[in-house]
Amino acid sequence: MDLSNATGQLNPESIGRKARVAVRWQFLAKGSSTGLQMITGIILARLLMPEDFGIVAMATMVTGLAGIFRELGLGQALVQRKELKPIHISSAFWGTLLMGIMLCGVIIVGAPYVGAFFNEPRMTPVLQIISLSFLISPFGVVPRSLFDLCLGRH
Repeated sequence: MDLSNATGQLNPESIGRKARVAVRWQFLAKGSSTGLQMITGIILARLLMPEDFGIVAMATMVTGLAGIFRELGLGQALVQRKELKPIHISSAFWGTLLMGIMLCGVIIVGAPYVGAFFNEPRMTPVLQIISLSFLISPFGVVPRSLFDLCLGRH
């Protein structure tokens, strides 16, 4: 979308419209994410015993720490590029997928050691199952970045 008028100056109405659309989408995305997290937490709290809920919390803490490296900043790099080519999109997808596979593998192999560190052997299978999310999340990085690019969030 071109935000300039015929004289090459920025068009304030166009910028304002894009900003309003971006704020709505951001509010919807964050609101739905927070709502789903709350619902998941409530369901888990009802289904699990308090000590089991603690195991899930410890496992989530470990995967959350590993999640820092999940995207490698490749999604943000797509949005920041002045000229986006198919090779950039492909590289971002495969890079995040490979990182997801590596993180999943490291967590699956390291889960028994993490369980021993926390002195909680029941944490091992929980951590291994939660680590599978690293195989799913890379499939959303590129589409989300392209969507952000379309909305002008860069």
